[in-house]
Amino acid sequence: MPSIGSFTIIRNESPWIAAHLLMWLPWLDEIVFYDGNSTDGTLEIIENIQRVNVNGGKIKLFKNKDPRNLKDDYVRVFDDCLHSLSTDLAFFLHPDMLPSKVHKNLEHLDGVVSASVAMRSFAGEPGGELYEIKGRGEMWKNIYRLRRPDLGVHYFGHYGTAEEDCYFSAITGDEHIHHGQNFDRYPYGIEPAGIEVLHFSDVRTYERRLGRMKSCLENQGYARNVIDDIAKEHPRVTLKDGNGLSFIPAKYFVMTVTDLIPKQISGIEAHCQWLLNPSVVSNLIYGSTNNYELKKGHLTNYCTIGNNCGDCYGNTGSFE
Repeated sequence: MPSIGSFTIIRNESPWIAAHLLMWLPWLDEIVFYDGNSTDGTLEIIENIQRVNVNGGKIKLFKNKDPRNLKDDYVRVFDDCLHSLSTDLAFFLHPDMLPSKVHKNLEHLDGVVSASVAMRSFAGEPGGELYEIKGRGEMWKNIYRLRRPDLGVHYFGHYGTAEEDCYFSAITGDEHIHHGQNFDRYPYGIEPAGIEVLHFSDVRTYERRLGRMKSCLENQGYARNVIDDIAKEHPRVTLKDGNGLSFIPAKYFVMTVTDLIPKQISGIEAHCQWLLNPSVVSNLIYGSTNNYELKKGHLTNYCTIGNNCGDCYGNTGSFE
């Protein structure tokens, strides 16, 4: 059975990083982070989970990895992060991606060149209304063969551009053609991984959504004098329907947390919106307030739609 690890470029991700780690660690063989000089507690959260979690030894944290730009230097940092993994398969994840359905048995990925995950995307103001984004891609090719054999996997493109993807020099040579979700057009097979990911891609403040959109438009070659106006009207900034995207009101899911336990009771249910609050996460990690402590272990027994709790959003956290 192939080993699999994730690689992620991060900067100031404290609202997401604890939930990301605690939910992915039990399943992945290795997790690599390249941090771009975070200042919001992200590093402290990662280092504490490294120290106290039973799976903390799977984490490899590299600091001071902020790319000088989102073009050629971003390509360099991305490739360095990818090749810092020691696993057979490399799984590209964003810090705001959480697992919903995961197959623990990966025998079906033995020998595959690439694999895809099912993905649901969300937007909203942090702590406010949550929306599921309809019209974005629902399948994402983000698992790549790294070793056994080495096919020369590498990143090509710039942040937010159409051809942004990972390619295999042993198969595609110097050609970099991105086919999106038309997986049958690639010169190698892309297998479904049996994984569903919840991507809270646009659950950001207005200012951060706007800044990210400006960076994407700049890398796509838009003239500087029109970027501001286009970005301000983009649906992923305004959270209003348009450009083939629609925003459907949704609920944060509920998790039954057995390893984040109040000192005086045996278990709690943690609302995702509550768990992702940076101050609450910091309190849970450090055990400094609210009489909570982080036990060695990992999150298990996530609330699923089958529990009929009334507040569950989706079939979250089930392991098959």
